[in-house]
Amino acid sequence: MIEEPLPETPELRLELYFNARTRPFGNTRAEIIKNLGKPKLERTEKDLERAGQLTSEEKRYLLGHISVPINQIIELAYDGLLLRILKVNSPPYREFVYDMRVTSSRYRMLWNLNVGSPRQEIRRILGDPSNPNDTKDSYNVVDPDDLSGLDYIDLLTFSYQGNLVDKISFWLYLD
Repeated sequence: MIEEPLPETPELRLELYFNARTRPFGNTRAEIIKNLGKPKLERTEKDLERAGQLTSEEKRYLLGHISVPINQIIELAYDGLLLRILKVNSPPYREFVYDMRVTSSRYRMLWNLNVGSPRQEIRRILGDPSNPNDTKDSYNVVDPDDLSGLDYIDLLTFSYQGNLVDKISFWLYLD
């Protein structure tokens, strides 16, 4: 991964770190498979629903802004990496990763804030978390250009085993 220089403020660093999350892998199913190969497991929203692993929020994503499901969710699982993709099947047609979980240090993230990084290094670069506790630090990622005043926030969470990161979770807010 090409390293970006560290922006001046923790808020800008946080936004850049979050926005760079899929850069090494791609943001669509085709890009991800091209870059990482065939996933260990690939599931659709129907598979996730049967397994009881589709949240009420994700069920809403399937509807878009109508009452009949038109969108699709695709989950790609690799060793140490889980990606959930929303495929929007109405204009503007697009696909993107909205949920990503990294549990292996083989997946290199921006500024080497990876699985295995010390908690103090995460906080040194990204600043104080929005919601800290003993086992994880969560950061609310707010777009500084969003002047709507609405509380639509993306979420970045570092989970810790002892003082080292053992999972990084990225959740993209969708309206």
